[in-house]
Amino acid sequence: ITIPSCSFVIGSRDDNKDSTDYERPQHSIALKEYRIARYAVTNKNFAAFVNATKYITTAEKEGTGYLFASVYMRAVIKGANWAHPMGSQSDIAQIQDYPVVQVSWYDAIAYYEWLGQNLQGFKNLEGFKMRLPTEAEWEKAARGEYGKEYPWGDEFDETKCNIDESGIGRTTPVGKFSPQGDSPYGVADMSGNVWEWCQSKYKP
Repeated sequence: ITIPSCSFVIGSRDDNKDSTDYERPQHSIALKEYRIARYAVTNKNFAAFVNATKYITTAEKEGTGYLFASVYMRAVIKGANWAHPMGSQSDIAQIQDYPVVQVSWYDAIAYYEWLGQNLQGFKNLEGFKMRLPTEAEWEKAARGEYGKEYPWGDEFDETKCNIDESGIGRTTPVGKFSPQGDSPYGVADMSGNVWEWCQSKYKP
């Protein structure tokens, strides 16, 4: 999806009761035009990378993965990794079009480096460098030019995303909530389903 060059509103207002200190102050910044994938990387996408490179993820090396309940809390799951997202007894055979989980920031970087080197035949992507989006790029793609509270608007709606209030209890296929839950630019799943890595460091 092409995100046009323009200034946009990033962050949350001081009077937003649902925001935290690291989301403030709200301000405007300018970004040049860029492109972002419409969907999150799927298990099928990541499997192609692993099969081609024999890459070993951080979770596989450490023997544990994580289940994030919030940005502040996580539970360790022994034996969990990208191919066994909920532990050694689980697998991805029936969830190929679900977003890949149990991947570290370093795993994500490795995936995009490989992807950027294997774009032969994709004429619409020639000359582009593949990488994670910066925090600002991600937020603009998610909220639009005017900093909407949610990708679809300013009113919360649990029927437009996969979060606790939706009652699903697990990840869902990418695009399940499209187009009703898409961002103003048409990017899917920018609220809920999984946490997503950015290029930027986590800092004020």
